[in-house]
Amino acid sequence: WQALPQETPANIRVLLRRCLEKDPNHRLQHIGDAALEISETLSKPANAPTAKSRRMAVAVSVAMFVVLSVVVAWFALTKQSQPSSEEIRLVVLPFRYHGPAEQEWFADSMTSEITTRLAGIHGLHVKSYQTAIQYKNKEIGAQQIGEELNVDYILEGSIQRKRPSDPNSPVRIQIQLIKADDDTHVWAQPYGEDFDDIFVLQSKIAERVAQALDKTLLKSERQALAFRPTENKKAYEYYLSGKEYYDRRDYKRALEMLEKAVDLDPKLALAYAQLSRVHLYMFWVDIDKTKARIEKAKDAVEKAKKLNPNLPEVHLALGHYYYHGLREYERALKEFNNVLKTQPNNDEALAFTCYVQRKQGKIKEALANIIRASDINPLSTQWAMDIPEILIVLERYSEAADYCNRAISLFPDHDHPYRVKAWVYLYWEGNTDKARAALEEGWNIIESPETEYADLLSIMNMFEGNYQKALDLIASTPIRRGPFFNKVFRQAQLCEFMGKKELARKYYDEARRNYEARLQEGEEGAGLHGKLGLAYAGLGLKDEALRQVKIAEQLHPVTMDAFYHPLVKILAQLYLMVGDHEKAIDQIEYLLTNPDHWSVPLVKIDPTWKPLHDHPRFQKLIQSDK
Repeated sequence: WQALPQETPANIRVLLRRCLEKDPNHRLQHIGDAALEISETLSKPANAPTAKSRRMAVAVSVAMFVVLSVVVAWFALTKQSQPSSEEIRLVVLPFRYHGPAEQEWFADSMTSEITTRLAGIHGLHVKSYQTAIQYKNKEIGAQQIGEELNVDYILEGSIQRKRPSDPNSPVRIQIQLIKADDDTHVWAQPYGEDFDDIFVLQSKIAERVAQALDKTLLKSERQALAFRPTENKKAYEYYLSGKEYYDRRDYKRALEMLEKAVDLDPKLALAYAQLSRVHLYMFWVDIDKTKARIEKAKDAVEKAKKLNPNLPEVHLALGHYYYHGLREYERALKEFNNVLKTQPNNDEALAFTCYVQRKQGKIKEALANIIRASDINPLSTQWAMDIPEILIVLERYSEAADYCNRAISLFPDHDHPYRVKAWVYLYWEGNTDKARAALEEGWNIIESPETEYADLLSIMNMFEGNYQKALDLIASTPIRRGPFFNKVFRQAQLCEFMGKKELARKYYDEARRNYEARLQEGEEGAGLHGKLGLAYAGLGLKDEALRQVKIAEQLHPVTMDAFYHPLVKILAQLYLMVGDHEKAIDQIEYLLTNPDHWSVPLVKIDPTWKPLHDHPRFQKLIQSDK
């Protein structure tokens, strides 16, 4: 400081003072922030040079050299005193709400928003909101939660309004940060703000948590915390409500709330981004599989991008649009990576990075990302079960079974882990006894198993040659869908195995009418055309079946995905049904030599492929070690 020339301008002195400032609220926190300030100082326009200004320029140059030297030295020296770069693991438990039950969603939304803000702070490993919500209204000690989630700290709180019956009255929040291993309070503080300042309230809480954990905010993080999505409190309330309905998979109500939000504030980018995601999932889960639904998703996400292209939520929505809507995997991956730059603990972005990498055949990279996502959100059944399903593709069957057992211990009342465990034994050894035992373990635990249980049991009976038992079992289930084909296709196939040609024809014709009606209603998709082709093949309409094959292959070329090829499975069976055994074997060979949920032991026990058993190429395939 004393070495600065007397001619050093005031702004340079202020800059240096900010580097050395003891008060953390005024001190530059990061060398990158200092570099930015220096760059801005140097970029300010200068007046025409004079003799005095040239002497000043020399003085400024010396001053800047000194400043830079001091800044670098300061950050080098203080780096040793900074907290460890090791991540601090934190969970934000659902805030308790004291007020009418119909307003409880507000407390859940506040929990979610504060979790999101904290997840954007470097050095914090924040468990997802979806994991935290599992602890809602449960009296569990901090030490137990710490052990179950492997976290160091727990943030919890309660919310109440000054006038509980008035959803617009001022909010009071009581927050406390707890050290998990010994259940000690690090700090506790009440916050009271008007609803108009809810964003300030969220930021204050996140900043206070970071300060208590000795995490110094970067300039970009401070800017992110200061973000205000809207000045219209009712629009924001509708947005939060829409998100809540989306999480509950009530897409109709989610659309209603989000459309009200953008009506009240046409500049609310967050609402448009969420609106796009609702449209996409309605398309993806077959609620409305039309091009019009995709166009609505596109329109909403483009509005969000135009309004605020830097929001992580906008990048996430764009990633889903490219992935679910267009199947443009590189563009989707770029958007998910953009999210992870500012929110490295966003488990959804990590999971969908995994899904894109699977499609690209990068299976090991995909596995690492889904394991990371599951670590952040350990109570997500979807992330947990994606791990063994990828391990199956890598033929690491023993590990896959272990992960299924881990999921069963976490989610004993969920059916998915039992079903996947059954499939592990079918892929691994073609062992129906072990698969049946795994499935029946779940059957005995779950009071009302999904009908996929019955369908999978019928498949195992089919593998064992018990066709009538398989037919009786699947005929008793109300839902028309199973793991591979829908109910009528399975019934038709079983009838063919039993020699009941006319009954099989009846089921194929029922499938034909169903798929033709869906196409007439505007639904589209390669799988739909492929299954219609199967129905035509079952009815002996070879030319119509092959025409559907061509349409399906044009809509979704096999080479588009390097992983999981449901259309290829359909094509293999269709070519077999129309008598083109060479092309059927081509499809089977492709499945066995590319990443997929298929294996030689599974092919060997499936009676579907019996007509190929004497074919030399097929024999060579199933006798290989692969």
